Amino acid sequence: MSLEPLPTFLTLPVELIDRILDLLDTESILFSFSAVCKRFHAIAYNYSRLTINFTDTSSKADIQRIRRAMRPENVIALTLKNSSRQSNIIRHFLSSVYIYQSTQLRSLTLCNIEEYDLQTIIKSLTTSKLASLSLSVSKAKPLSTHSIDLLSAMVAISSLRRLILDIDRRISDHIL
Repeated sequence: MSLEPLPTFLTLPVELIDRILDLLDTESILFSFSAVCKRFHAIAYNYSRLTINFTDTSSKADIQRIRRAMRPENVIALTLKNSSRQSNIIRHFLSSVYIYQSTQLRSLTLCNIEEYDLQTIIKSLTTSKLASLSLSVSKAKPLSTHSIDLLSAMVAISSLRRLILDIDRRISDHIL
């Protein structure tokens, strides 16, 4: 009879643990999984498939907490949804995360975005490898010519495979 130690979760290869992390939400990865032990903390720190989702139900405290714990270069999908009844979630997120650092970003969803924030984000992403872009622009006022030109540049990104634009038809005709 052999007394070899049985394999445990701690001895699993990182690649297999990454597949398990794919099934967890970002908060669980950053705050629960990473707190288990030093090895899991290192795995969570280097996990490069984070999906961030901030909506009108996200508090500023939650956003700040995740912003501090995440590494922008590990984010592959980002969803930011403004609400008319809550302060600008998109601007709050952008206040300390430089979107250009999100080098692995493949999917971006922005809902009810204001023009200033749209310009800030698009200027940083015109050379990205974005595959999916979903955009809903705040209809408070029409977009400037500069914003329309930036959107045209985004549409021209060669890696873009999926595009959803919720904007005024005259603007979309101008872009496409």
